[in-house]
Amino acid sequence: MNAVDLLTAEISREHGLKAQPDWRPAVEAALSTVAAGIGPSAALLDPATRRRAISEVIRKITVPETHFFRNAAQLEVAAQHASSIWSNQGRIARIWCAGSASGEEPYTLAMLLHRVLGAGLGDKVEILGSDVNPDVVERARRAIYTAWSFRGAPTWCLQYFDRIGKGELLLSARDIRDAVAFTAESCQAGVLRHAVESLDVVSFRNVAIYMEQEAIDSLHRSFASLLRPDGILLLGPSDPRPTGHDFEFLGYQDHAPVFRRRQDALTPAETPLRMAADAPLVRRDLDELEGLSGRSASTLPPPVTLCGTALSQEAQLDPPAQLRLLGLSHMEKGDPDAAVAAFRQALFLEPQDLLARYFYALALKECAEDDLALRQLSTLQRELEGRRAEDRLSDGSTRVGELRVSTEFMRSQWS
Repeated sequence: MNAVDLLTAEISREHGLKAQPDWRPAVEAALSTVAAGIGPSAALLDPATRRRAISEVIRKITVPETHFFRNAAQLEVAAQHASSIWSNQGRIARIWCAGSASGEEPYTLAMLLHRVLGAGLGDKVEILGSDVNPDVVERARRAIYTAWSFRGAPTWCLQYFDRIGKGELLLSARDIRDAVAFTAESCQAGVLRHAVESLDVVSFRNVAIYMEQEAIDSLHRSFASLLRPDGILLLGPSDPRPTGHDFEFLGYQDHAPVFRRRQDALTPAETPLRMAADAPLVRRDLDELEGLSGRSASTLPPPVTLCGTALSQEAQLDPPAQLRLLGLSHMEKGDPDAAVAAFRQALFLEPQDLLARYFYALALKECAEDDLALRQLSTLQRELEGRRAEDRLSDGSTRVGELRVSTEFMRSQWS
């Protein structure tokens, strides 16, 4: 095992991530940066230097793809639960968004709660967003977003933002920002931050798809311990489900599952999850460092498939709708080229799929096909003309009026 393979294994072990072959360039670059003058072997044997290397790799390999009101109906369930705690029990509701990327999810929850609880939101609810990538956490704290983060967002949320430049909006509402805090840490470190039965909602969405099953199971057990009885757990559409009997499945909202922590869930005093960053490498690894071989990382597991679970759950949908879901999955994992291909095929089969055309325009924009993206939005505007604002689209939840406003907003940002 060479230095690249060894650092890859260390990152996987620390964060519970499935090691991927496409990590290799990021790992090589990090080793080159931190090992200058001392060599990769000495760099990995020093805990502080190894910590720097891991941090550099994490900045490159994580997928910070998200947007406001993603699976909005699911977030509304969490917001209703949190608001009822303040309204009925008179205590502060506590929410943890684990793996919150650039902050759109916790801010969405704050906006939903503000509509119900009103001014002084920070005195009624505490929302913590955390992510292992410090760069995206800093972006969340700045709270400056482009139109890409508002795809599908309702127009009422724009009241909380100020336009600060072409294509940029600042979340300026003090009530929203006061209710949300951010920290840069892994999910494994985050579970050590909270006391047993201290949380009302845990959102762990679209994170577990990148993790090993053992790490997922450990985190699910920790969430059951940290949640109060009847606390809510939110997962992404393709995330693995909890095993055992700690959680009760409540149903799907916008294709995303909601679970409730059972009253009789076990809350064992488990040994804290091991933080491997500063732990010494095992003896076998030290031996391998003495004779770095330069072998490739070809034995690493293959990339995780993001869309398989979601599509199997939506097997009752027609092919165009399945292709639209496939395109959304590609967008979520940061592959706009593949998304363009899926949306184009969906529109070939069903030219009147307005949602597919909307997301097709967004994917084209991400591929720097600006003219084509604007052309698709223009087509979409024409197709929306004459339709009643209250009519629902093919996903059963989005209304024509919402899509019309979002389309007009996107055109104003791109023109």
